[in-house]
Amino acid sequence: MKILSLFLLLAITTLSALAGNTDRFAERIRAAFKAADKTVALKGLFHLDGVDAKTMKTYDRLIIGRMLARYDAPTVEFAPLPADFDPVYVRDGYEFRPNLALVGFVVLNGKTRLAYGEHDGRFYFAGVNGTAVNPGGPPDRMLQMMVLGIGAPPVRYTGHCDVMQGNGRLKRMTLEDSGIGNTTAAIMAQHIESCELTKLSPQGTLKLRLQEGDTVSFERRIARDRETITYRR
Repeated sequence: MKILSLFLLLAITTLSALAGNTDRFAERIRAAFKAADKTVALKGLFHLDGVDAKTMKTYDRLIIGRMLARYDAPTVEFAPLPADFDPVYVRDGYEFRPNLALVGFVVLNGKTRLAYGEHDGRFYFAGVNGTAVNPGGPPDRMLQMMVLGIGAPPVRYTGHCDVMQGNGRLKRMTLEDSGIGNTTAAIMAQHIESCELTKLSPQGTLKLRLQEGDTVSFERRIARDRETITYRR
């Protein structure tokens, strides 16, 4: 499932769309779902140059065979890429990069998001290419950064954590305040390097809980307005 997760995370900030191409791409997508051989037609929407055999099986079995094949006639919409999103996905000592210059997401039925880009004047769903950067290093662990607010109205906050990836580079994870007082940011990586979380409400309490694999590595609760929790490994 990690390639599937990667596919949802791919993005860059450069827009290179040609006028009218999104409409034509939407028509090709709708036609593929109506095709007699839907699997073959859907695969034709992907740019798969440079994709290795192992990853190709993931596309065939999970992305096309399961994630897309469940739809018969989905709605097709387009969404921009987040301006601060990192297109490189790191997992277990490998860097995965899109094989197209991405321009946005296709959103099927309002929920399934697929990264797309342009090749030779046409849009395609992007493939990914992997490069070994530290294949002999320790395997990644599930890192969870949990914000737990207790109060009414919901406690407001701002914060982030920096996590160490298998390529030796830090990646910043935003602890997003969605207005409900709680959030969890999760990623497969090596360890949590540092965090800062600031309470922005006079009411209630706010807690930061960090978990690396099965181990809770840090936990602290604060109550004062504008108080900050700081974590350093």
